[in-house]
Amino acid sequence: MLFSEAGDRWDAGFHLLRQEIEPRTAELERTIPRPEALARLDRVPLRFKSVLLPLGWGSSVRTLSQKTVDAIQQKYPYMCLALLERDRKEMIRTLGAEIAVLQQAISAVLDLCEPVVEVEDAEPAGPTGTEGHDGVVEEATPRLRAGWIYPLADPDRYWDEDDAETYDIDPRKRFSYARVATDADPGDCYIHDVWIVDDEGHMHPGYDSCPVPVRTDDLVLSRGRSMAGETPKPKTIFDSGWLRS
Repeated sequence: MLFSEAGDRWDAGFHLLRQEIEPRTAELERTIPRPEALARLDRVPLRFKSVLLPLGWGSSVRTLSQKTVDAIQQKYPYMCLALLERDRKEMIRTLGAEIAVLQQAISAVLDLCEPVVEVEDAEPAGPTGTEGHDGVVEEATPRLRAGWIYPLADPDRYWDEDDAETYDIDPRKRFSYARVATDADPGDCYIHDVWIVDDEGHMHPGYDSCPVPVRTDDLVLSRGRSMAGETPKPKTIFDSGWLRS
């Protein structure tokens, strides 16, 4: 055994987990001083640490509490780091959704008392330009339009093979498109919130609580196309899936 955290544990579940993460745990023990390992663990929010409970002992390990987690971290700091590292992609996804929801809340507060500007000579609703292949409208100066779908310039920005396994989805399916909300005309904005979707408009399962901000440079505007159907309303901070979990 390459690391020193096995102690005198006899429970099989603990040792099965230990063997699973042993190579990474040994590497962490060699490269990170124990005080730094504990400091890093302390910076991770408690709500993400249920994955550490199998390292605990006694009846208290059934409930996630600061006292229980502190005891586990003190005894097995490097195993804790290895377990949290294994799940960090999901933590980042959860925090990203949280940040997006909070950004929307901030925007709503800032817009509370904004004056309503009436435009007398409104631009015609339909796009101007010539129709290209597959019904795609090629505009002289393309811009974002409400309800339209656009390819992402980087198709892998929001999707990879690990996501397919996480959400039990065919790995050939790619969420490499962005759809503008149907109830918000972006106008000439170069940064706007969009829903991450596949080529048929189905929502990315990890970004279905609220849209994410993107720059127009992140999209292939010249290949945008209209899409039927309404986009959903963003979930509030109180009913989004990450909070319930």
